[in-house]
Amino acid sequence: MDRQVKQIEPKLEDDEEAPFSAFRQVKNIVVLGDPGAGKSELFRSQARATGGVFVTVREFLNTPVDDIPLDQVLWIDALDETQGGRGDRSPVDELTRKLAAISPGGMRLSCRAADWLHATDLEALKPYLRKGGETVVVQLLALSRSEQARSL
Repeated sequence: MDRQVKQIEPKLEDDEEAPFSAFRQVKNIVVLGDPGAGKSELFRSQARATGGVFVTVREFLNTPVDDIPLDQVLWIDALDETQGGRGDRSPVDELTRKLAAISPGGMRLSCRAADWLHATDLEALKPYLRKGGETVVVQLLALSRSEQARSL
């Protein structure tokens, strides 16, 4: 199911909502959302629909580089579940090093909104993002009534 999102970085002049699929051509997307908002389900369904690879951050970090398909979009879920504490940036650094080393066909990364440190996390991802193409950060919005009805 396609979900409504709002782009938060780079900041747009208008605050319009858009379907997540509107960002399909963007090489790198960070998706922020509240706990239980549906980030993981969005990633699973979109990975299936687009032929991408769904993996948690922990699985990605523990998978040998040779076992990661480089020509597909990686749907990397749950950055927040690897964070040891607000000062512990090592999971972001490890993720960045691995992404920069393999240069996948694209990257989608999910994180709880409260655990995303905006400029700090984007700065940590820069070694990959510099060579990885356009990047946007979007906020996953609560299910609308029509989305709720479709999910039943």
